[in-house]
Amino acid sequence: MNLIDSKAGGTLVFDNPATGFRQCWSGGRLVFQIDSFFLAEIYGGDAPRDLLRRFFFGADIGPWKSGQKVGDPDALGAGIPPRQFVRLFQPRFSAMVEDGTKRQTIRPIPSRLPLAGDLISCRAWTGKPYRSPQRILRVSPIVYVVSVDLSWDRVECAGVPVPDLDRFAQADGFRGWFEMRAWFWMNHDLIRSNFHGILIKW
Repeated sequence: MNLIDSKAGGTLVFDNPATGFRQCWSGGRLVFQIDSFFLAEIYGGDAPRDLLRRFFFGADIGPWKSGQKVGDPDALGAGIPPRQFVRLFQPRFSAMVEDGTKRQTIRPIPSRLPLAGDLISCRAWTGKPYRSPQRILRVSPIVYVVSVDLSWDRVECAGVPVPDLDRFAQADGFRGWFEMRAWFWMNHDLIRSNFHGILIKW
């Protein structure tokens, strides 16, 4: 969907100087946002321009201009409470989520899809799963959600190949791509079939 051309309620792209994010609003809800530093890489650095279009086509309005608004100003949210999504993490990832080292998670496609601006409540079991209380590791706003496809030797986010698999794996809490691949093989049978899911970034 092209956010600017959409007629399903008001739509707006806003380079928000208070947050440093380009925000895409539709009908009063934040549906996507991207860091201004990442925009600089897309429009003047090494990141491919196509990457932004695949993340969210309406966000492609050119380089960052603080305070810039394109679209319907009435689309800006006014007090709509964000939804909250609970996600549980294995003990090996808990400390990294809590201290901010890990700020993304890859999950199967859920029936209720989170969006940018929603909250993710990251939690861990204090004891045996489903038989002990949950501990909240952190609650953070979601920056973006994109599709992710993993095969034995390739990762694609929003249909765009990830150029540095080791760096991608480290952002997800692994030492490198081989360790991440082994984890998905053990937990999602990666050898038999590719993994199709979503990447949640906070």
